[in-house]
Amino acid sequence: MAYSATFSSLTQTKPKVWDDWLIAETQPAYQHGFGYAHVQAAKGAQPQFWSVKHGASVCAQGVVFVYRFGPLQAFVLPAGLAVAEGAEEAQAYQALVQSLERTRLSVTALSAPPGALERKPAMTGGVDAVWQLGESPDIVRTQMRQKWRNSLNKAAHQSLEIEHASPKSAAMTWLEMQEGAQRSRKNYKMLAPTLARDIANAPGRTSAFCIAAKGAGQYVAAASFVCFGSAATYYASVTLPSGRRMCAQHAILHEAACQALKAGIQKINLGLIDTHRSPGLARFKLGTGAIAVDRPHTTVLIGRAD
Repeated sequence: MAYSATFSSLTQTKPKVWDDWLIAETQPAYQHGFGYAHVQAAKGAQPQFWSVKHGASVCAQGVVFVYRFGPLQAFVLPAGLAVAEGAEEAQAYQALVQSLERTRLSVTALSAPPGALERKPAMTGGVDAVWQLGESPDIVRTQMRQKWRNSLNKAAHQSLEIEHASPKSAAMTWLEMQEGAQRSRKNYKMLAPTLARDIANAPGRTSAFCIAAKGAGQYVAAASFVCFGSAATYYASVTLPSGRRMCAQHAILHEAACQALKAGIQKINLGLIDTHRSPGLARFKLGTGAIAVDRPHTTVLIGRAD
């Protein structure tokens, strides 16, 4: 049976139907979910919900964002396809590529695992630290490296008040403001500081939460997490110097892992690591017991006329 790809717009796609298939069939990132597409649409992107079928059955899904520059269209697939178990990954990607390449005057940038596309990637992916949580908080602690566990023990003896906060909380507002200021100081760019809050309020199955730490009644650290299916992503974090001395972020991550387990979440993606440019941050993330996992590569394609 042949593989074929079709798409629907934001208004044509039912959030529950889209997200339920993803969660049942794959372990997707939140960037595959309806809520993420909805939030990005409000910021000017035009999402298309692509489904790849093998015969009559859906075997892969992905959100492609369309940007228009005069007569030129740019298609971006940031998280690759979510491919169901048993489907031919290479054939699913090929069906998507064939559909996108039919557009005149277009450029496509898509993420794909090594070997999924015959073309040479324009950019190799980075490396994420992925924390497999196991089955209980005891296992979470056992997996930690000794130095990380020592810091967690130190945090337990500080006068820290750990707060479980909703996306609408004062803690989340504090985190967003501090994280925005941190970006300005360090001159780096990523998705909006308010993404976790926005995505929690969007349609679909995506959710978010915040864990914060107070010392002497004032926030000294906080982190936000975006959840989709059985996975969460460590989205944004800030630790003030006083919080760093108290190992507040260690306490926050441990508390987040315990909360995630209660919600049925199996893993937390702690984000990019770079042992050359940011060795301390890499050690912090890997110290949880997380493993290094390669991100998909980015391939650039030029469209053509039929």
